[in-house]
Amino acid sequence: MDAQYTVDDHRKWDQFLPEFTLSINTSRHESTGFTPAMLNFGKELALPSPLNKDRYNTDDPTKGIPANQDENLQKLKDIFKLVRINLGKTYQAQSKYYNLRRREWSPKVGDQVMKREHPLSSAIRNFNAKLAPKYSGPYIVECTVSPVVVEIKTLTSRKTHRVHVKDLKSAHVQTV
Repeated sequence: MDAQYTVDDHRKWDQFLPEFTLSINTSRHESTGFTPAMLNFGKELALPSPLNKDRYNTDDPTKGIPANQDENLQKLKDIFKLVRINLGKTYQAQSKYYNLRRREWSPKVGDQVMKREHPLSSAIRNFNAKLAPKYSGPYIVECTVSPVVVEIKTLTSRKTHRVHVKDLKSAHVQTV
């Protein structure tokens, strides 16, 4: 949505923060089944549109809001139960698709690996992160610190540093 507002001038995006906030807070989240406004405030926000005149009665601002606090708390408890159920279902569905191509891999001591880099673009240095190499190396795995952290070093240096295994991949060593 923000791209539609800033097509001509990307420097003025912050002028539209109220519109972005309203859009985010009133959009139903696929995983929870509710809008952030409902989960945070216990009610939907009134949209500034004549199309929603029937939905949000301006003569009665309390329409749709429980009369007492006990009803309101019970309504929120019921909503949160539904959210937990919806998030559980979403988690199972997403993990199924995520795990289709997931393969367990952990480097062993002595393996050659490549390390993922996370460069940042810099206009001052004329550097574009999208054009930078995604991996550096090869490195040698020195030791395993934990199941998900290893110490690596370059082939020419003795200095080691710790890296999470998610940022590593096997360096396919070419033999001549």
